[in-house]
Amino acid sequence: MAKLEHIKKLIEDIKHSEGEGFVLNQMNLSEEISKYEKENAGLIIKIITILGGFLGSTFLVAFISLTFQLNKNQNFILAFGIILIIGAVLSSRFSKLLIFDTIIVTILLWGILLVSVSSSSLNIAASWISFYFLLIGVFAILFSKNSYQILIALLMIAGSLLWMIQIYKYFWLFHAFTIVIVFGLVQVFLNEATFISSKHYFSKLYDSLKIGLILILLISLGIISVKSEIPFDVKYPWISSLPLIVAIILFINVLMNKLGIAEKNTKDLVYLISLIVLVLTAISPAIIGSILVLLFCFYINYKTGFIIGVLSIIFFVCMFYYELNYSLLIKSEMLFVSGLIFGGIYFLSAKKLMTDEKN
Repeated sequence: MAKLEHIKKLIEDIKHSEGEGFVLNQMNLSEEISKYEKENAGLIIKIITILGGFLGSTFLVAFISLTFQLNKNQNFILAFGIILIIGAVLSSRFSKLLIFDTIIVTILLWGILLVSVSSSSLNIAASWISFYFLLIGVFAILFSKNSYQILIALLMIAGSLLWMIQIYKYFWLFHAFTIVIVFGLVQVFLNEATFISSKHYFSKLYDSLKIGLILILLISLGIISVKSEIPFDVKYPWISSLPLIVAIILFINVLMNKLGIAEKNTKDLVYLISLIVLVLTAISPAIIGSILVLLFCFYINYKTGFIIGVLSIIFFVCMFYYELNYSLLIKSEMLFVSGLIFGGIYFLSAKKLMTDEKN
């Protein structure tokens, strides 16, 4: 609320300083302020609203199911699930209230659940089920105006593609999938201003696309890296590390140019340290992917993504050492030596940067 009051006061000050010639689109301003108030409601209000929306939509779905006795026929359940999905997506185009946004998101989730359960009961082939969910995700992205629905749709599309890869056992496609997601992530983060200022559909898609690509990247890299928890083996995991390493090096170059670091020796030292760290972790692309997410989110000050990156790198580092076929003593020694190496790298790089600043 303090930020909102500051915005209103700033507008009044501009009006006063510019005089009668100042023209303001009051309608668009009111819409943006209303959107801001909806998206930045207090935590307690959001929790109560989400709970109310969930209970309301659940009651609605249960009432219709029991009234028309849909549970007696799986085809009816499938049809009802499809109707819920279409209705929730199209209703999002007219939503202006947080409570209504919550209701239609929950209805969408109920529709997805009913389609999933009924499809399994009707013994529909897994490949066709994944294809149906792919179509649902594409439909939601094209027609939904709700950021949460778009996020769900992105995860559905990615999940369907990964499921198809698993079904047909073309595991090498995981690497191709990673390359595509990394490319998309680089475009989204390095062109944030272009996305936000664009009048195109991408300006509305940006927030969901940002968090969605982060989650999709970490999930896909987790499948490749965490061997003990995944029922199938993706060979040559270092292949997925290559596009990640290239993206990190390119981003480091962008970051150094922005910081005004022009001395060749300093830049070479940064590149060398970065390559050492990345090459040492190349057999676990999930760790490199987490580093990429951390750097990008730190660069644009995206707190949610940064927290996800911190949690993911902790998890993937722990899983990496857990899966090593060595004794606990050797693993402990490796952790200790790794800590010394990275601590030394940090000390030398910090000392070098401080020296350059004095010069």
